Amino acid sequence: MPGRIAARLNRDVIAGAVFLSIGLIVLVSSQDLKLGTASRMGPGYFPTVLGWLLLALGAVIAATGWTKGAPGWTWARPRSYFVLLGVLLFAAFLGWGSYWLAMIALLAVGALAAFDLSLRAALASMAIIIVGCYIIFVRGLEVNLPMWPL
Repeated sequence: MPGRIAARLNRDVIAGAVFLSIGLIVLVSSQDLKLGTASRMGPGYFPTVLGWLLLALGAVIAATGWTKGAPGWTWARPRSYFVLLGVLLFAAFLGWGSYWLAMIALLAVGALAAFDLSLRAALASMAIIIVGCYIIFVRGLEVNLPMWPL
């Protein structure tokens, strides 16, 4: 019996379980908020609707994965390692006190995950993303980020 269940646990079933879990957490945490109506929404209306939608989506994804019995979970090693390393470097440089170095490290190492990306395209997208994030978060939303190392 455990062999049959393990054969059915594929990435769709696991993704469905994640959606179901998040939907359940959202529903439970928004339980104390006033719901209201569709025309006069209370603070709990959107989280409740979102929780139910996540539950429905998770059930459909999990059921589809369970019935098709696709191959098991796979981890794309090289590309995902570059992305993970980029996020870790971002956290390290931001903790050290530099928004600019953190963004450059994140995007430069993350760009290595796209093996077919040209250097010109990588540099152009890095510049656009770095300046865009600066305008949105630092200037627009006034998030207090350290710009340069201490």
